Amino acid sequence: MANKNGKESLQVKFEKNIFAMYLAMAFAVSLAGIVEIVPL
Repeated sequence: MANKNGKESLQVKFEKNIFAMYLAMAFAVSLAGIVEIVPL
């Protein structure tokens, strides 16, 4: 039971990591887009 609990916790942490990485990537892309548009 404890092993299963740890596995679920690890999966949740992994999913949160993927979501955070996706969010950071979207933010970086939008920021780069703004920086590229402003000088023009």
